[in-house]
Amino acid sequence: MIGAINGYAIGIGCIITFSCDLIVASDRSEWRLPQVALGIIPAYGGSARLARWVGKGMAVRMAMGFPLSGEEAYRIGLAQWLVPHARLMDQAMSVARHIAGMPPLAARLVKESLLRGMDIANIEDASLADAYRFMALEFTEDTAEAHRSWREKRTPVFKGK
Repeated sequence: MIGAINGYAIGIGCIITFSCDLIVASDRSEWRLPQVALGIIPAYGGSARLARWVGKGMAVRMAMGFPLSGEEAYRIGLAQWLVPHARLMDQAMSVARHIAGMPPLAARLVKESLLRGMDIANIEDASLADAYRFMALEFTEDTAEAHRSWREKRTPVFKGK
């Protein structure tokens, strides 16, 4: 899921961005969590998701209501691209086209590997799970097509098989 943040992401709008896989931020974007000032906390896993994205210190700062500019979001890794406002959707669509052009099974499994790997405390166990995903992909038609198209210097045609 690719988020394109073009202005204010406040409250639940801010929390929704934490569910994105990649974020393109406009130079006009700003994140803010006002919940604590309202006597509540960021719901729907907002605090836990935020801490995973940006670390404890920055998560506490944001959870306490301090705003985060697009430039800061990019600097700390919440946003992966920072672009002028007029280029926001062009960049977001470019990212989407890049991902759409990849073998779908590999794209899905790398995302699974990244997300589940964060929950596995032991790096050896996380690496073993990656090895199984790698081996499973080795036998797909898309992997064969990727290698074949590379050798033939042509655009691959993936089928998700």
